Formats: sequence, C-alpha cells, structure tokens
Amino acid sequence: MTIRIGIDLGGSTTKLIAVHPGSQIVAETQLTALRSPVKLDAALSHFLASHCGNQTVSGIALTGVGSSFIEDRPGWLKIDEMQAVGRGAQALAKQRDILAVSMGTGTALVRADHEKISHIGGTGVGGGTLAGLALRLNGTAVLADFIELAGSGNLKNVDLKVGDLTRDETQSLTADLTAANLGKLNSIGSPADQAAGVINMILETIGVMDSGFAPGHHSDDRADRCSDGFAAGQTAL
Repeated sequence: MTIRIGIDLGGSTTKLIAVHPGSQIVAETQLTALRSPVKLDAALSHFLASHCGNQTVSGIALTGVGSSFIEDRPGWLKIDEMQAVGRGAQALAKQRDILAVSMGTGTALVRADHEKISHIGGTGVGGGTLAGLALRLNGTAVLADFIELAGSGNLKNVDLKVGDLTRDETQSLTADLTAANLGKLNSIGSPADQAAGVINMILETIGVMDSGFAPGHHSDDRADRCSDGFAAGQTAL
C-alpha cells in the first residue's frame, strides 16, 4: 500500500505524519525543531523505518517556517505555510468560508474562502511565549508539566477581575471578566496559580485578537462574510 508523508518544520517543533491516499493516518510523531537537511533526512528515515514498514511513499509535502532552510527536491512538494493552514482548516472543518487561527510558536490569522487564502494578522503571543514564561517563571522546560501544574491553579489569586474594581456592571463588562492578567498585586499566588494565569493570559490574548476579525468587526467585506473560526496548531491542543 502507498502512503504520503507530510512534514511541518515549525518554529518550535517538527511534525511528521504518514497517511494513506484516503487520508487515514498511519503514523505521526513530533520532534524538536529541525533546520538541517541532514538531520531532517535522518529523522524521516527513522520515522519511515519505525512506523511505516515496507509501504511505498508516493509523495512528500513540506511546509512550515523552517521549510525555507530546505532546498527544493525532486518529488517533494513545498507548500506555503499560510496556504497549508487555510486549506487544512477548510478540509477539517468541511467548510470553505473560514477564519483559521494557527496557534503555534506565535499565532497567525488566516482568512480562507472561495476566492483566496490570505494572511490577515497575527501576534507574537503563542506557544513560544508559553514555553519561555514557563522556563523563566517556574524553571520548567517540559510544557506538559507546566500545563499539569496549571490545572490545580486558581485564577482568582492572580488575575484582577472587573468585579475587583467596581460594583457596576454593563452589558459588555461583567464582574467575571479579566481587567488585568496577573494584575492582582495584593496576592502572589501559588506556582499553580501563576501557571494558570500565564496560560489564561495567552489564550485570552489570542481570543481577543481573533474576535477582532469576527463578522461585523472588520471593515473588509471578505472578513465580514466569514461565518466561523477554526483553531489549529500545537498550542490549540
């Protein structure tokens, strides 16, 4: 049986996946970020030997920011990252008109519809921010440990809420909304509270940015016609 290989050379990690022609996943793996063709070849050879047996590779597609470090090769298809994000979101959501939020090392917003795919914005806040703050604030180099720690944290001990500042509420500002991420200065909070606050800050930042491109919040007609959003990327997991 034949398989196709997809490689995403991201800013923080490299992802490899093998699929059958019908898009059924055969195997997938994640490695640290690779930029060397020699190391990529070694990683691909190990992946095929470990997970794909004697199956024939019918094609290899390469994308991600790190793909610029890899020269074009016969039989390899290099795909622009934003095109890959947009087309992938359309395929997974089974919808043509969509706003894809690619939450990787940073965050990119990709607008996809029947006409074209466009990179319309983004932020440097993303998985790289999470990894950097986990290391600097908590000394944690393994993100899974930091995320597990955050699971027992309480945002009320680190985040300043609207209800902490005023008794008045409006339709758009309710008491439970965040007034300042990590802004509760009269409470240090436990390491778990701080971890929860960091993750919440990152996700709220991305969410607020995403909402700015939602229907009715953008002057561009194409953006106004966008009906749904789709979150993808390592940070979204």
